[in-house]
Amino acid sequence: MPKICLHNHNSYRQSEPTNTHRYTILTHLGIITALLPEARCFYTQPVIKQPKRISNEFSLIVSGMGQAAAEIATRKILDFGANSLLVIGTCGALSPLLKPGDIVLPETVMTDSQVTMLPTSSWHQSAYTLLSGLAIPIHTQSLLSIGRVLSRSVEKNQIYLDTGAVAVDMESAAIMKVALSKQVPVLILRTVIDPSDFSIPDFVLKNSDAFGDTHTYPLLKSCIVNPLRLGTLFRLAGYYGRAKSTLMTISARLNLLEFTTRL
Repeated sequence: MPKICLHNHNSYRQSEPTNTHRYTILTHLGIITALLPEARCFYTQPVIKQPKRISNEFSLIVSGMGQAAAEIATRKILDFGANSLLVIGTCGALSPLLKPGDIVLPETVMTDSQVTMLPTSSWHQSAYTLLSGLAIPIHTQSLLSIGRVLSRSVEKNQIYLDTGAVAVDMESAAIMKVALSKQVPVLILRTVIDPSDFSIPDFVLKNSDAFGDTHTYPLLKSCIVNPLRLGTLFRLAGYYGRAKSTLMTISARLNLLEFTTRL
């Protein structure tokens, strides 16, 4: 099993086996998504907060948004028997170079307290090789994982300048902390939904729950009251469509992503 090492007092990673002839084939992949729409790209009837076996090789859990929910879901799916973790779903862009539908396959995950964690490097390398054949841009720079929704474009741009992270989510750091403590291989794989110059409006956030489902009637009612909101809503729907298309493309290649991986 890989061992946990501490580097420079603020960077955690899983060390690689010294004997290159020994490896572990990942036989039970635990897939963690924060949101139901993300999970539906991999399984048509996901359930929230409970792990579900979706094939002989894969289990899936929908954690809900946030660090606490992600940590609980990680422990549940590991207790369910998963021996590797794929954290997959959407993220927000911090860098102006990232576009909706782009893949974020970070080599490092940064927390808001400046701790940097590294996903399993051999798995990252094989995933990059596989995903490179999709003709979708892949970004491997740092992902920032914090405990709140980062919705305003001005703040996203400033954080990009301050940290150098190219994208942001709310769950990856919490999941990685558990995975590293349990010596479980982990891979972070995200697709961009909102670009850095887009501010997610409050009326969308207020009408969405912690699992990503929208309250359709109140959302449409708010647009009737203020028709100018429709343009913003259609723009966001277009971004979501591109992100979903990327997740569906990855889903169709999930077996390759697992079984070409050796640690």
